[in-house]
Amino acid sequence: IGDLLPDSALPSRASSPIMTAIYSHDLCLVQTRDIDDVVSYTRSLGKPSLALKQALAHRREVRRHGLDQLVDDYFVALLRMRSNRKGRPLSFSRLKIATESLPILLGGDSRMWQRWLFMFSKIPGGLYAIREKIPVRDPDLPAFVFEMTLEKMLEEALSNSNEQKNRPGDKSQQNKENLVGDKMADLFLETMRSWGPTSALRRRIQLHRYCAQNQQWGLQWHSLSGSLAVVPFIRQAEKDLHRRISQTAFGVLSDPHHSPSSTHNSIRQSIDSSKDSLFDVEHLITRLASRFQLD
Repeated sequence: IGDLLPDSALPSRASSPIMTAIYSHDLCLVQTRDIDDVVSYTRSLGKPSLALKQALAHRREVRRHGLDQLVDDYFVALLRMRSNRKGRPLSFSRLKIATESLPILLGGDSRMWQRWLFMFSKIPGGLYAIREKIPVRDPDLPAFVFEMTLEKMLEEALSNSNEQKNRPGDKSQQNKENLVGDKMADLFLETMRSWGPTSALRRRIQLHRYCAQNQQWGLQWHSLSGSLAVVPFIRQAEKDLHRRISQTAFGVLSDPHHSPSSTHNSIRQSIDSSKDSLFDVEHLITRLASRFQLD
């Protein structure tokens, strides 16, 4: 992880030019200041959020600071990744702010997305929180990123299930924990389906529409809690399909290797294809089988 995080000990600025101000009775040496000096001073005060805000407000004038490094500083501080203080765990509000900030700050930078997906995998529930923010079309992330994400999500769901079985408690508390475990399992399966072939999403929509139209025949879906319920699968599947076809990066950072032609090709492939899965199914099965000893 060390090579992924910025080193605050490294100098972030070079020496500013010195100018001479001459008066009739005096002579002064002055050192000029620019936006890079302001950002450097703000970082020295331990205020990465303000430093990023200042750099974004004057991004054309920034010369000595990389936006990607300032974004790293911001997320590291927000998610308390360098906090050595005990008793200050990561709060849900901070995780929510980081989740909403991801697409805005990372934009179309594939390298930064890969880095921070890895970092969020270290946070309990992190990948579940950002799963709907992960790009599925723009930028074009490699298959191993989605495979790693699914593997980590499944690992966390199984770990949570094992902890529930071994944790003593009253019945009401166990019921609440079971609901959390069921929700994690649902989100994992929902994520895996949404990243699979778009043709499978279309068939799923057709299937649920057929079942919804024929409820009078008793074709109802059973929820995991055991009660009969018509779950809004159609709406979620349509939302997933729409993202696969039209999701576009709009953030601060951009990938220099990103080309518009790749975007048009992905649109063309998503119109009607059964081989546009974001991950390799066989490879994922192999990874899961070796990791969890699946039969």
